[in-house]
Parts: sequence; structure tokens; C-alpha cells
Amino acid sequence: MNRAAWRERYLAKNALSPTRKRIERLADLISAPVLETNIWCVEAGSGKHLTRADRSTAVFEMLLEQIRPAVVVAHGSKAISLLGQMRTGSQVIAVPHLSGLGSPKGFGWNDERLQQLVARVNGAVS
Repeated sequence: MNRAAWRERYLAKNALSPTRKRIERLADLISAPVLETNIWCVEAGSGKHLTRADRSTAVFEMLLEQIRPAVVVAHGSKAISLLGQMRTGSQVIAVPHLSGLGSPKGFGWNDERLQQLVARVNGAVS
């Protein structure tokens, strides 16, 4: 994937959200190749806007089966729940949603917490 071209197209349509900023930072700091994906393959601002058919996780499950990543960072309750039900063979690192929504009281994503997550991922892939 040409990440630079994708980012250019993304920025032509969207401002960088807090979630996207954190994903970009993580992808830049993780020492292994990174695949960014959602559990659903339909674009939506929020999962609540998806129909039942749109909520299929078949593509996501196929990606995990074919790629067999050493580590999966699952952020948010839906991704964490799905990965908890799957046998991926991957180390799953479950964290609060990168948007900050639904995070435990007093938790906030900051540079220190992102660095801690990067260290966990890099430690698992090295």
C-alpha cells in the first residue's frame, strides 16, 4: 500500500481526528510493518450507523487468518470483544479506544501512554 498517497486522499476529505493522529503516531514508531484495519470493512463515522449486514467481520477475520500477525492492537470494546472470541495465534494487546471514548475514568491518551503501547508492541515483535 502506498501510505503517502492514501494519506493525501484521506486529508483531501477529512481533518485528522484524534484517533487518526494516534494511529499515525503508533504506525511511525512501531518497528515492524503495520496493517491498519477496522473490524468492519464499511466506512462509517461510528459503528452505530452500520446496518447488520455492514457489521460483517468476515474480511477482518480472513486478513488475520492469512497474515497471521504476531501482535494485534485492539482498541475499543467491539474490537476487544471480537478478538476475545477468536483464536488468532496473535498476541492481542487490548487498550481503550484511541479516540478516548469509553476510556476508564482518569485515563487519557497522551504521548507517555502511546510510548508505553509502542514499547509493548515492539517488545512483542522483536
